[in-house]
Order: sequence, then structure tokens, then C-alpha cells
Amino acid sequence: MGFDQKKAHQLSKKDMSKKGFIDKEIKPLVDQINNMKNLYTTSSCAGRTLLLEKKSDKKFDIAWIYCDHNQASLKKIKEILKNPPKSPVWIKQEPAIIHICCRDLKVAEKLLVICKHTGFKYSGIISIGKRITIEVLSSENLETIISENNTLLVSQDYLKRIVKECNAKMKRNKQRLERFSLGIKELEQD
Repeated sequence: MGFDQKKAHQLSKKDMSKKGFIDKEIKPLVDQINNMKNLYTTSSCAGRTLLLEKKSDKKFDIAWIYCDHNQASLKKIKEILKNPPKSPVWIKQEPAIIHICCRDLKVAEKLLVICKHTGFKYSGIISIGKRITIEVLSSENLETIISENNTLLVSQDYLKRIVKECNAKMKRNKQRLERFSLGIKELEQD
């Protein structure tokens, strides 16, 4: 199967993400990429702030108790933490991530240069077998435990500071996505 057939097949598949649809904050960029002749996406996330209840370190044993792809709400987070669960609760801010398949290595190389110049410095080729896949990823994230055994482990002031930092990272994340959108326009000219 050639690149164009793989692209058509991928883009016709049902979204298998937890939500079942593309984050609205990143959808315009995903559409931009998927409309380019030499690229298509296989997965994406606009970045997010989460509260995770970790009953164990196994993926299936972690409950999302808060998720926001925009600015996190300190009010909502405080409300959730009024009665924290027995299991540890972690706050986690994740950067945007996009998996992009490229027609060939030449396109992949150009895309990686754009990634680096637009702030996605942790980007790299993650697959080179049946398809060439680039993981677009920046370095900014935050993850720390904030409650355990039904007890908040941080002060209200520190919780406010953590949420402020998550929101600052999300703002920078959005700016990077905007720069990336402008940067990949040069690939359309090839």
C-alpha cells in the first residue's frame, strides 16, 4: 500500500482516543496537516492539565478526575480536592503531541527542522518501517503528587502556584502550536 492509500485509510478510521474525537483546540492544525499532500496525522492532543487518581502504576488503574485542554480552573480543582480520595492524586500538565506520517525521509527531515525551530525540541522519528512517523513534542510538562490518604499534601497557596504554572505552560504550548502551523506552510510549497 502506497502513502496515499495509507493516508486515505488512516483518515477514514474511527477515532480511538478516550474522548472519541479530536481536541477542538488542535483540530484546525490537524486539518491543516491532513490537507497537505505529504503528511497526515495518526493521533494528537492539544496539551492538557489533569488530576489523576493513581490506584497503582498500571495504566488501567489510573482514573482521570479532572481534565482541561485550556486554562485549568483553580476553583474546580479545589472543589475536587475538598474530599480527596485515599489513593494518591497527581496533578499533571502535558504538552501538545502530534504523530505525523511523512511521505518520505526528505519530508520528515524538513518537518523535524520546523519542529525544532518552533519550540518542539523533543520531536523525533518514532517509526521508519511501514510508515515514517514523527512525534511532535515539546519539553514542557509538570507532574507532582498533591494528595494521598484523603489528605491534601500541599498548601492552598502552593496549589494555586502549581495551577498558575500549568496555565503558563499551556499558554506557551498554544503559542508553539501557532508557530508550528505557520512553519509547516513552507512544506506545502514543495
